Amino acid sequence: MKKQLTAILGRLRRHQMYVVLIGIVLLLLITILSLLNYSTFDPQIGRYRDALRSGEYAAAGRYFADDIRGDLELEQQAQGLVVRQLEALKEAFVEQTIDEDAMREALTEMREVRLMTDSVLIDLAEADLAVLKQSLEAFGEARQAELRGDVGEAIRLYSQVQLLDPNYDETQVRLGELRGRFIRETERDVIAMIDREDFAAALTNLREADRLIPGERTWTELETEILLKQRESSRRGILDQSVLDIENEDYELALVRLENASRIYTDDAEIVKAYLDIRMIVEQLYITRSKAAWAGGNGVSAIASLEEGLDLIPDSPYLATWLNVYKGSEPPAAPGTDQPDLEGRE
Repeated sequence: MKKQLTAILGRLRRHQMYVVLIGIVLLLLITILSLLNYSTFDPQIGRYRDALRSGEYAAAGRYFADDIRGDLELEQQAQGLVVRQLEALKEAFVEQTIDEDAMREALTEMREVRLMTDSVLIDLAEADLAVLKQSLEAFGEARQAELRGDVGEAIRLYSQVQLLDPNYDETQVRLGELRGRFIRETERDVIAMIDREDFAAALTNLREADRLIPGERTWTELETEILLKQRESSRRGILDQSVLDIENEDYELALVRLENASRIYTDDAEIVKAYLDIRMIVEQLYITRSKAAWAGGNGVSAIASLEEGLDLIPDSPYLATWLNVYKGSEPPAAPGTDQPDLEGRE
């Protein structure tokens, strides 16, 4: 008996489950039917809809005049159907299943037969047609540019299509692929320019790329690398050239070059050391010249040499010290006379 009751209860539970499922299905069907436009089954709007779909606009115009005009609710439904038909026509034009002449002919007929109380939607569709035509032409040009390998021009034209028709899916796909390709090619070219230290060309290339794809992170990263490499190349060039200046005994030029560099590369230990070294060389050079003039009894030349050195290194304490000593002394009357006893730089 217990087993029989258990079996009965099991069947009842399954029956209840079936009832619940059937109820849910019925509820969904009722909801779907309530969402459907009841005009689908309304012969007044139904034949108007069918005429629109089949392109029989003259018939649709008659049905509008006979069955719909004056009924605000039916007029609103008719307007919705016209919008759908216009969208279908535009889609067919984009997919090139109808040409421009056929599209214009359809719009002209729709206007003449008065499918609605006014022709505002037809006016908008004609304006859309001009934009669609322009976007299709640009798309064709973009495709040709892509085929001949002109990636930059293709991106420019596809971007124009995107502005004209943001919903054109094919444009989105082509732009995505080409932008990735363009970024990779630009990165490759710019790195090659950096390697050969053609920094001006690399920056120009980046600026052109940024105009085509603004705000791309790769451009910022490449620009940072260019500026770092350019800075390193510049400082290395200054150091190398100053070495040549010193080898050619052009100490004053080396001093000016390294002094200017030390103002730019203030935190560069190698530049600062090179500047201090050449500064010491130039100080010693002018002190030696001055001593020689003084020993020869030419106090004017000795002082002039020190002043010339101070023009190059105004803050040199060594040149200033010797200048003060010589200005307060008389040079020896003949060569070989002892120099003033000056503690400090010899």
